[in-house]
Amino acid sequence: MGGLEPAPALWIRSSASSCERIPRSPGNGASCARETEGRGFGLVAARTGETRNPLSDARIVLGLLGGIGAGKSYVAKRAAELAPGTVIDADALGHEALRTFARDGRLAEAVGAEFVKNHGTPDAAPDVALLGERAFNEPALLRRLERLVHPYCHSAIKEAIVEHREGGGPPLLVLDVALLIEVGLDRQCDQLWFVDVPDALRAQRAGRRGLTLEQLQRREAFQSPRERKRARADLVIRNDVDEDELDRQILMGLAGLGIGPEAHNKGGTKGSSSTAPVERVPKQA
Repeated sequence: MGGLEPAPALWIRSSASSCERIPRSPGNGASCARETEGRGFGLVAARTGETRNPLSDARIVLGLLGGIGAGKSYVAKRAAELAPGTVIDADALGHEALRTFARDGRLAEAVGAEFVKNHGTPDAAPDVALLGERAFNEPALLRRLERLVHPYCHSAIKEAIVEHREGGGPPLLVLDVALLIEVGLDRQCDQLWFVDVPDALRAQRAGRRGLTLEQLQRREAFQSPRERKRARADLVIRNDVDEDELDRQILMGLAGLGIGPEAHNKGGTKGSSSTAPVERVPKQA
Protein backbone atom coordinates (compact mmCIF):
# COMPACT_ATOMS: atom_id res chain seq x y z
CA MET A 1 0.00 0.00 0.00
CA GLY A 2 1.53 3.28 -1.07
CA GLY A 3 0.80 6.59 0.60
CA LEU A 4 -1.85 8.89 -0.77
CA GLU A 5 -2.15 12.62 -0.13
CA PRO A 6 -5.47 13.90 1.21
CA ALA A 7 -7.85 15.24 -1.40
CA PRO A 8 -11.48 16.37 -1.45
CA ALA A 9 -13.86 13.41 -1.89
CA LEU A 10 -10.81 11.15 -2.06
CA TRP A 11 -12.86 8.01 -2.36
CA ILE A 12 -14.45 9.17 -5.63
CA ARG A 13 -12.29 9.92 -8.66
CA SER A 14 -13.18 10.52 -12.26
CA SER A 15 -9.99 9.45 -13.99
CA ALA A 16 -6.98 9.74 -11.67
CA SER A 17 -4.69 6.96 -12.82
CA SER A 18 -1.69 6.32 -15.01
CA CYS A 19 -0.49 3.94 -17.69
CA GLU A 20 2.71 2.05 -17.00
CA ARG A 21 4.36 0.80 -20.16
CA ILE A 22 6.12 -2.55 -19.78
CA PRO A 23 8.13 -3.98 -22.73
CA ARG A 24 6.45 -6.92 -24.41
CA SER A 25 8.22 -9.83 -26.05
CA PRO A 26 8.61 -9.62 -29.87
CA GLY A 27 5.64 -11.05 -31.71
CA ASN A 28 3.21 -10.57 -28.86
CA GLY A 29 1.61 -7.39 -30.15
CA ALA A 30 1.81 -3.76 -29.16
CA SER A 31 3.23 -2.85 -25.78
CA CYS A 32 1.09 -1.15 -23.21
CA ALA A 33 0.58 -2.98 -19.94
CA ARG A 34 -1.06 -1.20 -17.07
CA GLU A 35 -0.34 -1.31 -13.40
CA THR A 36 -2.61 0.87 -11.35
CA GLU A 37 -4.14 -1.85 -9.20
CA GLY A 38 -5.69 -0.85 -5.87
CA ARG A 39 -4.05 -2.42 -2.82
CA GLY A 40 -6.32 -1.39 0.05
CA PHE A 41 -7.46 -3.50 2.98
CA GLY A 42 -10.96 -4.99 3.16
CA LEU A 43 -13.11 -7.41 5.07
CA VAL A 44 -13.53 -10.99 3.89
CA ALA A 45 -17.19 -11.90 4.34
CA ALA A 46 -19.31 -14.91 3.37
CA ARG A 47 -21.63 -14.70 0.37
CA THR A 48 -25.33 -15.23 0.91
CA GLY A 49 -26.24 -16.31 -2.61
CA GLU A 50 -28.29 -13.20 -3.36
CA THR A 51 -28.49 -12.11 -6.97
CA ARG A 52 -27.38 -8.77 -8.40
CA ASN A 53 -29.71 -5.93 -9.20
CA PRO A 54 -31.41 -6.11 -12.61
CA LEU A 55 -29.85 -3.95 -15.31
CA SER A 56 -30.75 -0.30 -15.00
CA ASP A 57 -31.34 1.67 -18.18
CA ALA A 58 -29.90 4.93 -16.90
CA ARG A 59 -27.95 4.77 -13.64
CA ILE A 60 -25.40 1.98 -14.17
CA VAL A 61 -23.21 0.58 -11.39
CA LEU A 62 -20.32 -1.45 -12.83
CA GLY A 63 -18.11 -3.69 -10.69
CA LEU A 64 -14.61 -4.76 -11.73
CA LEU A 65 -13.04 -8.09 -10.81
CA GLY A 66 -9.55 -9.48 -11.36
CA GLY A 67 -6.33 -10.52 -9.70
CA ILE A 68 -3.62 -8.30 -8.27
CA GLY A 69 -1.74 -6.63 -11.11
CA ALA A 70 -4.55 -7.08 -13.66
CA GLY A 71 -4.94 -3.33 -14.12
CA LYS A 72 -8.50 -2.93 -12.86
CA SER A 73 -7.85 0.69 -11.91
CA TYR A 74 -6.78 1.56 -15.45
CA VAL A 75 -9.86 -0.11 -16.91
CA ALA A 76 -11.99 1.77 -14.37
CA LYS A 77 -10.37 5.04 -15.40
CA ARG A 78 -10.91 4.45 -19.11
CA ALA A 79 -14.52 3.33 -18.61
CA ALA A 80 -15.18 6.52 -16.62
CA GLU A 81 -13.57 8.65 -19.31
CA LEU A 82 -15.47 6.99 -22.16
CA ALA A 83 -18.93 6.60 -20.60
CA PRO A 84 -18.63 9.21 -18.93
CA GLY A 85 -18.64 8.22 -15.27
CA THR A 86 -16.99 8.32 -11.87
CA VAL A 87 -14.93 5.74 -10.00
CA ILE A 88 -15.14 4.59 -6.41
CA ASP A 89 -11.53 3.90 -5.39
CA ALA A 90 -11.56 1.56 -2.38
CA ASP A 91 -7.78 1.74 -2.05
CA ALA A 92 -7.96 5.51 -1.60
CA LEU A 93 -10.83 5.07 0.84
CA GLY A 94 -8.75 2.65 2.89
CA HIS A 95 -5.88 5.12 3.05
CA GLU A 96 -8.27 7.88 4.07
CA ALA A 97 -9.65 5.68 6.86
CA LEU A 98 -6.16 4.81 8.12
CA ARG A 99 -5.16 8.48 8.25
CA THR A 100 -8.35 9.38 10.12
CA PHE A 101 -7.93 6.58 12.65
CA ALA A 102 -4.23 7.30 13.15
CA ARG A 103 -5.06 10.89 14.12
CA ASP A 104 -7.94 10.07 16.46
CA GLY A 105 -6.15 7.16 18.17
CA ARG A 106 -8.40 4.33 17.01
CA LEU A 107 -5.70 2.74 14.81
CA ALA A 108 -3.27 2.44 17.74
CA GLU A 109 -6.06 1.09 19.92
CA ALA A 110 -7.03 -1.54 17.36
CA VAL A 111 -3.64 -2.79 16.16
CA GLY A 112 -0.98 -1.17 18.35
CA ALA A 113 0.93 2.11 18.55
CA GLU A 114 3.86 0.60 16.63
CA PHE A 115 1.79 1.00 13.45
CA VAL A 116 1.32 4.76 13.95
CA LYS A 117 4.07 7.26 13.24
CA ASN A 118 4.18 10.18 15.69
CA HIS A 119 1.49 8.53 17.79
CA GLY A 120 -0.27 10.91 20.15
CA THR A 121 0.66 14.04 18.22
CA PRO A 122 -1.25 16.14 15.64
CA ASP A 123 1.11 14.67 13.02
CA ALA A 124 0.10 11.06 13.70
CA ALA A 125 0.02 8.97 10.51
CA PRO A 126 -0.33 5.26 9.67
CA ASP A 127 2.84 3.31 8.95
CA VAL A 128 1.39 1.77 5.82
CA ALA A 129 4.63 0.00 4.89
CA LEU A 130 4.73 -1.84 8.21
CA LEU A 131 1.00 -2.58 8.05
CA GLY A 132 1.36 -4.03 4.56
CA GLU A 133 4.35 -6.12 5.60
CA ARG A 134 2.80 -7.55 8.74
CA ALA A 135 -0.94 -7.78 8.06
CA PHE A 136 -0.76 -10.45 5.36
CA ASN A 137 1.51 -12.58 7.56
CA GLU A 138 -0.55 -12.25 10.74
CA PRO A 139 -4.21 -13.19 10.23
CA ALA A 140 -5.27 -11.91 13.66
CA LEU A 141 -3.74 -8.50 12.92
CA LEU A 142 -5.42 -8.39 9.53
CA ARG A 143 -8.80 -9.19 11.08
CA ARG A 144 -8.44 -6.39 13.62
CA LEU A 145 -7.47 -3.98 10.87
CA GLU A 146 -10.41 -5.07 8.73
CA ARG A 147 -12.88 -4.61 11.58
CA LEU A 148 -11.68 -1.03 11.92
CA VAL A 149 -11.38 0.03 8.28
CA HIS A 150 -14.12 -1.95 6.55
CA PRO A 151 -17.20 -0.23 8.03
CA TYR A 152 -15.78 3.19 7.10
CA CYS A 153 -15.19 2.14 3.48
CA HIS A 154 -18.39 0.15 3.09
CA SER A 155 -20.54 2.99 4.40
CA ALA A 156 -18.99 5.49 2.00
CA ILE A 157 -19.36 3.14 -0.99
CA LYS A 158 -23.01 2.35 -0.23
CA GLU A 159 -23.73 6.07 0.19
CA ALA A 160 -22.16 6.76 -3.21
CA ILE A 161 -24.25 4.00 -4.82
CA VAL A 162 -27.47 5.38 -3.34
CA GLU A 163 -26.61 8.89 -4.52
CA HIS A 164 -25.82 7.55 -8.00
CA ARG A 165 -29.07 5.60 -8.23
CA GLU A 166 -30.97 8.72 -7.25
CA GLY A 167 -29.54 10.63 -10.17
CA GLY A 168 -26.38 12.34 -8.96
CA GLY A 169 -23.50 12.70 -11.43
CA PRO A 170 -22.85 11.02 -14.80
CA PRO A 171 -24.60 7.80 -15.89
CA LEU A 172 -21.85 5.34 -14.88
CA LEU A 173 -20.44 4.52 -11.45
CA VAL A 174 -17.46 2.11 -11.46
CA LEU A 175 -16.55 0.18 -8.31
CA ASP A 176 -12.78 -0.38 -8.14
CA VAL A 177 -12.91 -2.57 -5.03
CA ALA A 178 -10.43 -5.41 -4.59
CA LEU A 179 -12.80 -7.49 -2.42
CA LEU A 180 -15.97 -6.67 -4.30
CA ILE A 181 -17.62 -10.09 -4.12
CA GLU A 182 -16.17 -10.97 -0.72
CA VAL A 183 -18.04 -8.10 0.94
CA GLY A 184 -21.20 -8.55 -1.14
CA LEU A 185 -20.93 -5.36 -3.18
CA ASP A 186 -21.27 -7.38 -6.37
CA ARG A 187 -24.97 -7.60 -5.54
CA GLN A 188 -25.18 -3.81 -5.85
CA CYS A 189 -23.83 -3.90 -9.43
CA ASP A 190 -25.75 -4.02 -12.69
CA GLN A 191 -22.86 -5.81 -14.37
CA LEU A 192 -19.46 -7.30 -13.48
CA TRP A 193 -16.37 -7.22 -15.70
CA PHE A 194 -13.38 -9.49 -15.13
CA VAL A 195 -10.06 -7.91 -16.14
CA ASP A 196 -7.88 -10.73 -17.44
CA VAL A 197 -4.08 -10.70 -17.65
CA PRO A 198 -1.69 -13.68 -17.90
CA ASP A 199 -0.14 -14.77 -14.61
CA ALA A 200 3.38 -14.12 -15.87
CA LEU A 201 2.58 -10.47 -16.52
CA ARG A 202 0.88 -10.09 -13.16
CA ALA A 203 3.96 -11.56 -11.46
CA GLN A 204 6.17 -9.14 -13.39
CA ARG A 205 4.09 -6.22 -12.20
CA ALA A 206 4.23 -7.49 -8.63
CA GLY A 207 8.01 -7.52 -8.89
CA ARG A 208 8.02 -3.93 -10.09
CA ARG A 209 6.08 -3.04 -6.93
CA GLY A 210 8.60 -4.80 -4.75
CA LEU A 211 6.41 -7.87 -4.18
CA THR A 212 7.85 -11.33 -4.55
CA LEU A 213 5.76 -14.08 -6.13
CA GLU A 214 5.30 -15.57 -2.65
CA GLN A 215 3.99 -12.24 -1.33
CA LEU A 216 1.63 -11.91 -4.29
CA GLN A 217 0.25 -15.39 -3.70
CA ARG A 218 -0.11 -14.76 0.05
CA ARG A 219 -2.14 -11.58 -0.57
CA GLU A 220 -4.33 -13.25 -3.14
CA ALA A 221 -5.03 -16.05 -0.66
CA PHE A 222 -7.17 -13.53 1.22
CA GLN A 223 -9.30 -12.96 -1.88
CA SER A 224 -11.68 -15.19 -3.78
CA PRO A 225 -9.94 -17.36 -6.39
CA ARG A 226 -9.60 -15.72 -9.79
CA GLU A 227 -11.58 -18.59 -11.31
CA ARG A 228 -14.53 -17.73 -9.08
CA LYS A 229 -14.28 -14.06 -9.99
CA ARG A 230 -14.22 -14.90 -13.68
CA ALA A 231 -17.24 -17.18 -13.28
CA ARG A 232 -19.15 -14.34 -11.58
CA ALA A 233 -18.41 -11.89 -14.38
CA ASP A 234 -20.70 -10.93 -17.24
CA LEU A 235 -17.82 -9.81 -19.46
CA VAL A 236 -14.08 -10.51 -19.73
CA ILE A 237 -11.80 -7.59 -20.60
CA ARG A 238 -8.35 -8.62 -21.83
CA ASN A 239 -5.74 -6.18 -20.57
CA ASP A 240 -2.63 -7.61 -22.24
CA VAL A 241 -3.43 -5.73 -25.46
CA ASP A 242 -2.64 -2.29 -26.85
CA GLU A 243 -4.59 0.78 -25.80
CA ASP A 244 -6.78 0.90 -28.90
CA GLU A 245 -7.89 -2.69 -28.46
CA LEU A 246 -8.53 -2.18 -24.76
CA ASP A 247 -10.66 0.90 -25.53
CA ARG A 248 -12.56 -1.10 -28.15
CA GLN A 249 -13.45 -3.76 -25.58
CA ILE A 250 -14.51 -1.15 -23.03
CA LEU A 251 -16.62 0.72 -25.58
CA MET A 252 -18.38 -2.48 -26.61
CA GLY A 253 -19.00 -3.34 -22.96
CA LEU A 254 -20.42 0.11 -22.30
CA ALA A 255 -22.58 -0.14 -25.41
CA GLY A 256 -24.07 -3.33 -24.00
CA LEU A 257 -25.08 -1.28 -20.96
CA GLY A 258 -26.68 1.38 -23.17
CA ILE A 259 -24.10 4.08 -22.41
CA GLY A 260 -21.00 5.53 -24.05
CA PRO A 261 -20.36 6.75 -27.60
CA GLU A 262 -20.97 3.29 -29.11
CA ALA A 263 -24.30 2.72 -27.36
CA HIS A 264 -26.16 2.87 -30.67
CA ASN A 265 -23.53 0.87 -32.56
CA LYS A 266 -23.17 -2.40 -30.68
CA GLY A 267 -21.16 -3.90 -33.50
CA GLY A 268 -18.04 -2.26 -32.08
CA THR A 269 -15.85 0.70 -32.83
CA LYS A 270 -14.57 1.66 -36.22
CA GLY A 271 -11.90 -0.71 -37.46
CA SER A 272 -12.69 -3.41 -34.91
CA SER A 273 -13.69 -6.12 -37.38
CA SER A 274 -10.18 -7.59 -37.44
CA THR A 275 -9.92 -7.92 -33.65
CA ALA A 276 -11.23 -10.60 -31.33
CA PRO A 277 -14.76 -10.13 -30.00
CA VAL A 278 -15.37 -9.22 -26.40
CA GLU A 279 -15.81 -12.39 -24.35
CA ARG A 280 -19.17 -12.64 -22.66
CA VAL A 281 -19.27 -15.18 -19.86
CA PRO A 282 -22.11 -17.72 -20.27
CA LYS A 283 -24.33 -18.05 -17.20
CA GLN A 284 -25.74 -21.19 -15.66
CA ALA A 285 -29.41 -21.80 -16.46
